[in-house]
Amino acid sequence: MTTQEAQWQSHISTHMNGLSAVDKLLDDVTHLEEMDLAFLFVGQAHASEFEAMVTHAYQKLIKHGCKTKIQLISIIGGGVIGENVEIDDPQRPGVSLLLGPLPEGAEVRTIEYSNSATDVKDNKKDTTWKLSSKYDSCLVFCDPWAPVENILQEYLYQPGRVVAGGISCPYLADQSSVAINDRLFPQGSMIGVAFAGNLGLQTMVAQGCRPIASGRTYKITACEGNLVTGLDGQPALELLQQLANTAPPEEQEQITSGLLCGVAKASSCGEDFLSRQIMGFAPSLHGIAIATTNVEVGDHFCFQVRDGKTVQQDLQLMVQRTNAARLFDNTDSDAKSGHPVAALQISCVARGRGMFAGLPNVDVSNVMRLLESPERGPVVGGFFANGEIGPVGLAGFSTTVEHSGNSYLHSFTTVAAILCKYTTEDHNRSSRSAQTESLDAWG
Repeated sequence: MTTQEAQWQSHISTHMNGLSAVDKLLDDVTHLEEMDLAFLFVGQAHASEFEAMVTHAYQKLIKHGCKTKIQLISIIGGGVIGENVEIDDPQRPGVSLLLGPLPEGAEVRTIEYSNSATDVKDNKKDTTWKLSSKYDSCLVFCDPWAPVENILQEYLYQPGRVVAGGISCPYLADQSSVAINDRLFPQGSMIGVAFAGNLGLQTMVAQGCRPIASGRTYKITACEGNLVTGLDGQPALELLQQLANTAPPEEQEQITSGLLCGVAKASSCGEDFLSRQIMGFAPSLHGIAIATTNVEVGDHFCFQVRDGKTVQQDLQLMVQRTNAARLFDNTDSDAKSGHPVAALQISCVARGRGMFAGLPNVDVSNVMRLLESPERGPVVGGFFANGEIGPVGLAGFSTTVEHSGNSYLHSFTTVAAILCKYTTEDHNRSSRSAQTESLDAWG
């Protein structure tokens, strides 16, 4: 870091006035002049003031001695997270600020995509997403109208690159809900920040659903596009009907009120399912339409429902896996995992107290455990999103399976994007180890 005292900080304000909330946040920052990168998360109660708040925040950062090179990323969320607290009530005022200095040897650049063309592939004018291979991790944020999956695949895909982020929650359909510095972006935009050198990301994605039928999984034996027609050689819709008729009463009620599904690539051995909504059925084809285009014959499939108790257990398991991966990294003489300095938490708007039977701060309390250190407490900031972006499971650790570079749009998940500081030697060792590691620490 630039000084021993300057560290990443998380601040939150519940002031009724948006500009006053920004003033309170920045007044709480220590060593403001040392800050290089900041994230401003604005809740629904202040969404109508977003433009004025972004402009005010950026001008105040510059005016009060912050480096002119500071980058400010701003997003409207369904709620905000900061100071180890989740404000998940959209009616309650909440604004969160996460900011900090960059370690020596780190390189950061902002990236942007504005949907001025009907297809990402046809947008020849915008070259800001064409990152060189040295940028091995990115944080990205967009509004609900951006072509997220196309951008991830066409512009950001690179083997080993870790990409995480989330979708904003605009108050109005035509409202800007993402910004860089004091510049707001039109509907259909995605923005982000890419990291190279001695700062990078480790990610954890905790699912928001559990499998039913005692966790039974199937192989997709027939599909067309996003329509799954065969599971284990049986007509998919008939199999679902049989399952619904024989399920316990409590599962039958959950199936009726909100059935989802999970898909895992054939190479994953049936682990780390990607939860997807079921969009509808095609009775004449015995098919189930799911909300993804990324499904192939041979993939693993399961039926899922939302369940707060199981979701909490999954989150705790993922935290344990993350800490175990970091422990193995730090005991490996050929690879170092880096030192966590902060984390961005992006949680689905359907999580929070509504998912956990009224219990507050469940997700953030677990994410904090990823950052605990004897030197100081954890620093977490973030927002509740319309969709979460990240790999499946864990990524960015040298002991995990070599990360393909694929990131996905999730539902009902919590994504923890951990900012880690490396020394030059540690970063190089970790990169080499990640390229040669073939097995996850969990098999």
